[in-house]
Amino acid sequence: MFQAIDKAVQLLGAEQPHGPLLLSWAVIRQLFIEGGGGQLTKKYGNQALQLNVFDFILDMLSLEPFCGKSVRRLCKYLIYIFLISKKKLQVTSL
Repeated sequence: MFQAIDKAVQLLGAEQPHGPLLLSWAVIRQLFIEGGGGQLTKKYGNQALQLNVFDFILDMLSLEPFCGKSVRRLCKYLIYIFLISKKKLQVTSL
């Protein structure tokens, strides 16, 4: 299983959106491969750092859906719909 994922990760380019995946796979290799996975683990981690992975993650967390605006909007919408339907039920039952 690890070898198949390693092959897939090695095919990734040097694009910033690949940084979180490279960093995640480096951490998994470090934790679960005996001896930390050696040079390949270092390569993935270094490549992620060169791609400014933490800046990318911070930028992504400030966008929808992670900043919460869309969740808030959805909750407001659902509450409005609930209140309107509740009001309609009260009016029709009179």
